Amino acid sequence: MNVHSEKFHVVTGQHLDPSTDDSVLSHLIRRKQDDLEEATNRSQLAIAERTAIEAKILAAKDTLKEKRREKIEAAKTLMDVSDEGVEGFPGLLENLEENVIGMRGGLENLRYAGGFFEKAVKEATERNMCSLCLREFHEQDIDDFTHRVLYLFPRFGPRAPPMVCGSGGGNSR
Repeated sequence: MNVHSEKFHVVTGQHLDPSTDDSVLSHLIRRKQDDLEEATNRSQLAIAERTAIEAKILAAKDTLKEKRREKIEAAKTLMDVSDEGVEGFPGLLENLEENVIGMRGGLENLRYAGGFFEKAVKEATERNMCSLCLREFHEQDIDDFTHRVLYLFPRFGPRAPPMVCGSGGGNSR
């Protein structure tokens, strides 16, 4: 009994002797069953948490793989646009933005000039007068002036070859 008593003491923390009654043993067994149940629940909870973490890791790996693929595709696209690749892209982008700003300014200038010449053609045909040099037009001068404006701004009509200003036979002031 001495060997069993020592093992019992190690497991339960109680001494086993012939006077130990069944209620103490039942109580110890119940307590150990409760401890076992609690340990089992903790183990199952840990397993569930590990499974959730593993699922998150797999999702993160898939996302990372997709992002890497997107990065490679973006780098290929950049290589199509820029000989300098990804490193040269910020400079290229800045240059393109400056070009766009310049083109917008040029477009505004063209719109202004187009409006000006549209008014000049209208004044030439209605008042027989050059709005640039204020000279009077003869019929041929109006045609020459209109011809030159249409060459410069073809949206007003078909593109015609340039003519030198004042080539008509009008009177100059």
